[in-house]
Amino acid sequence: VSVKTEPEEEIDSQMQFRMQFPLDSDDLSGAPDAKLLKDRLKELLSDKKATGYRISITVSNSPEGSSEHNAELCARRRDAIIRLIGEAGADTGKCDVVMIPENWDGLIEKAAGLIPDSVKGLQKAVYSIDDTDRRESYIRKNMSIDWIILSKIVCPELRYCYVTIKNQ
Repeated sequence: VSVKTEPEEEIDSQMQFRMQFPLDSDDLSGAPDAKLLKDRLKELLSDKKATGYRISITVSNSPEGSSEHNAELCARRRDAIIRLIGEAGADTGKCDVVMIPENWDGLIEKAAGLIPDSVKGLQKAVYSIDDTDRRESYIRKNMSIDWIILSKIVCPELRYCYVTIKNQ
């Protein structure tokens, strides 16, 4: 299992990480990048001034698959990150979590740069079909070439977890 973790920025008392999940997975065990996040957390927590820290977590899924499956996967990914944070010695009660089980807005935003001629049709489908499973079916059937591009290029970018640690 490969989970990409990149420290995006460090500003005195803040660290940000972006972890990229593989398709349909929440497994962080044995991933060398998960160790990096744990080590950086331990380092921050060893500072006596780190008592007022908060940890913000945003977990996002691509819209591929059923809405029920994506909601369950998003919760498992959240739990995996919280476990990792707890294993580093952080108080998991200081975690604020935002979950995006199906990131349709992210899909539209990224599609604008790739397939701008199709964005209006994509927006219409996303905003007019409430049932997300029917929405995905409609896009797959009526925008099949666009869906292939989106599922190969855009969807993997939507399977992420941002972790921001702030010492207040």
